[in-house]
Amino acid sequence: MALIALKRLQASVPSQDLQHFCWLVFDLLQKGWLLPSPVLDVVLQYLGVRFGSGSLAQVAAEGFDEVLSTIQKDGRLTLTGRNCEEHDVPEGLPPAKALAAGFFHTCLLTMKHEVVCFGDNSDGQCDVPAALGPAAVVAAGGYHTCVVTSDGSLVCFGDNSLGQCDVPQDLGPVTFVAAGFEHTCAVTAKGRLICFGGNHEGQCDVPLDLGPVVSVAAGSHHTCALLQGGQVVCFGRLVAQWYPSQGLGV
Repeated sequence: MALIALKRLQASVPSQDLQHFCWLVFDLLQKGWLLPSPVLDVVLQYLGVRFGSGSLAQVAAEGFDEVLSTIQKDGRLTLTGRNCEEHDVPEGLPPAKALAAGFFHTCLLTMKHEVVCFGDNSDGQCDVPAALGPAAVVAAGGYHTCVVTSDGSLVCFGDNSLGQCDVPQDLGPVTFVAAGFEHTCAVTAKGRLICFGGNHEGQCDVPLDLGPVVSVAAGSHHTCALLQGGQVVCFGRLVAQWYPSQGLGV
């Protein structure tokens, strides 16, 4: 996967065609690719041409709204369309340290560890609970949002049609969460990966012998887990076609 992504980026970037590059970044991020650090370096470097060298802290792409969200290192949010045109940012947003992009909504983790969401709220995915408390991680799915609080609790809100917001009562403390289209995956403090919600493509069928997990990414109908030893294991729809023999455990 790293080689495929890097080759695609290297084939596009030398053209100096920023518009084409934005299309490529959208395609990679919207497909749920786990971009390795060399590729992310290239992404940040060339997006930095647009926003100022060394100014970017995080990049995320919304699934169907075709908006690339970026956080500047000073916490300011920038919204960019698929063709690299700038979009208006909602007024009054506080400085952010992290962001998460859903299908039609965006959520920020502010410098004060608060969660702020904006965009489509048809399923309550932007209705942040008033009593949430300090947040550590935020994830935006198709039409739902999940937050890991500073005490390790997992809170999800928004669309719950397939149980993607039904946090298991025996989950225990959580260190990380990822939200897919209709499913949610959480990494516990003990390194276990727990997935719940829509599972019609096997995106919640965590391998029994997976081993300790450090982080997780959830796509539309697939899931990829980063193991303690550095290996990436993916499961769900079309995994064998998306990640063929790249040493990713599939």
